[in-house]
Parts: sequence; C-alpha cells; structure tokens
Amino acid sequence: MFVAGLFANASTARDWSRYPFGPPDQSIDLTAAFESVVEAAERVNRGDLSRVEAMLTAQAVTLNAMFVDLARRAHLSKTIDYEEHYLKLAFRAQAQCRTTAESLAEFKNPPVFTHQANIAGQQVVNNGTMVAASRTRSALDAMARQPKYTSGSSCWTLARPISTDAWPP
Repeated sequence: MFVAGLFANASTARDWSRYPFGPPDQSIDLTAAFESVVEAAERVNRGDLSRVEAMLTAQAVTLNAMFVDLARRAHLSKTIDYEEHYLKLAFRAQAQCRTTAESLAEFKNPPVFTHQANIAGQQVVNNGTMVAASRTRSALDAMARQPKYTSGSSCWTLARPISTDAWPP
C-alpha cells in the first residue's frame, strides 16, 4: 500500500484537513486517514463511484460559490488592479467548475466506443457474396466494350466516334 501511493495521499489529506476541522494543534490520526483512503480505493475498484460522484458534486458547488464570491469582490473593488485580479480568479473558478461538471457528466453517461472505425483513406466493405475473379474480369471486359456516353453542352454524345454509316440521318 505504501508503494501504491496511498500512504502518501493519506498523509497529505491529513495535513490539508487539519485546520478546517479543528484547532491547528489538534492532529488527525494518520492510521484513520490511511484506512479511509484504502477504503475509498477499494470502493472504486469494486465499481462503486457514488462517493466520487458526491465529491465531484460538492467540488462543483464549492467552485461555483467561489466564482460568485470572487465576482462580487471584483464588483466592489475600488481599483482596477484589484478588480482585474478578482475577475481572473473568478473566471478560473468558473472554468474549473465547468471541468468538474463535465467530469461528473462523463461518470454518469460514459462515452460509447464503436467497434468499427474508418481510419483508412479508402475502405472497402463487402456485404455480399464473393464473385469468382474470372467472372469479375469478364464482366469488366463486357462493360469496356459497351459504348460510353458523355454529356455535351446540350445533349448526350458518344465518347468514342462511330462511323456515319451506322448512324441514322
């Protein structure tokens, strides 16, 4: 577990969680923090993402509250420098809120992957039965012997010349 990074994450989570949940001199038990991180990892491994979804939802709500507060502070600023600073922070919080909401939407509606993709320049799809090569070649030869017509300016004309004796006046 130590190599997997869970202990380091538990220690960091404990350090960052001290002040919001009590006086600075009161320490959170490292063993309890580690057990909590291990339990969360095991839930995700089992496919239970309910806590991850709840965490992302809470983060999106918090980031939206930060955006609103920072935008309000920008509006109340007395100088343009403070206003610009608060607006930059507000828009960062707004962008992160959008990214968090997109992550949550991906969890709820995962993307669909197709089994066939056309990544080649030319793709041939044969949905019928295979035709023998000699038959295909003879059909192509017969088509080559047929007169070809092209579209002229006002009417259809033959692509290859024919004798005037064969053409009615």
